[in-house]
Amino acid sequence: MFDVDHDHLICASDLKKAFTFYFGRDAQNNATDDTVIERLIMEVDYNGDGRISFEEFKEMMTLASTEYDNSSL
Repeated sequence: MFDVDHDHLICASDLKKAFTFYFGRDAQNNATDDTVIERLIMEVDYNGDGRISFEEFKEMMTLASTEYDNSSL
């Protein structure tokens, strides 16, 4: 879904393509802001290689699920 080039890693260009596909463009007809994508990768990229591995993605999704479950109590 997010690994657009099927290299088993999610990089900035993969996220930009996926976000543009799923969320479209903003009012100024711009794709998702590069700063937002870079910040997202930095928050999830535990090994610092600039890409999100499957393990990093799973960890992010687990944390997000836990935070969602705790907020609904």
